[in-house]
Amino acid sequence: MNENKENTAVATFKVVLPYIVAIIVGLFISFAVKVLFSPYIISGPSMLPTYKSGSVVKIDREFDESDLKKDTVVIYKYKGKDIVKRIVATPGDFLVIVNGELRVNHEEGINFDEIDEPGILKDEMILEEGEYFCMGDNRNNSRDCREYGPITKDDIIGVVEKIYIQ
Repeated sequence: MNENKENTAVATFKVVLPYIVAIIVGLFISFAVKVLFSPYIISGPSMLPTYKSGSVVKIDREFDESDLKKDTVVIYKYKGKDIVKRIVATPGDFLVIVNGELRVNHEEGINFDEIDEPGILKDEMILEEGEYFCMGDNRNNSRDCREYGPITKDDIIGVVEKIYIQ
C-alpha cells in the first residue's frame, strides 16, 4: 500500500512537472523581454508624424543626465500616466512661443507646425537646474509641458532608443 502511494506521487509529479517548467520558462522570457528590450507601445497622436499610435519602441531605462539633450524623445510619468514627448529645452534654456513659433534661446524656426496654444509659454521662461521642457511633435494635438510645466530627471522613466514596429 505504501508503494502504491509512492507510485501515485511519482506519476502526479511527472504530470505536473512540464507545467511547472513551462511557467518558469515563461516567467524567465517575460523578464528577459522587459529588462533586455524594454519595449513600450506609443499611444495617441501627440507624437505624429514621428511615431504613430501603436508604434513599439525600445527604451533605455539606465540613462544618465548626459543623455537628456534637446531633440531626445523620453517617456516620463505625469499624474501616474506614462507620457511620450520630445525634449525641446534643457536646464538654463530660455523659451517662449511668439506668433505660433517656439523659440529656445532666441532661435527661430524650430517648430513642426505653427502652434495654436502656447500655454505657459505665452510668457518667457528660463529652465532651472534639473528641469526639462518636453512637447509632442504634433504640437497642436499634444498635452505637454505647456500645460503643466517643466519636468525633472526623476520624472523620466527612459529614453527612446529605437523603433521596433511603426
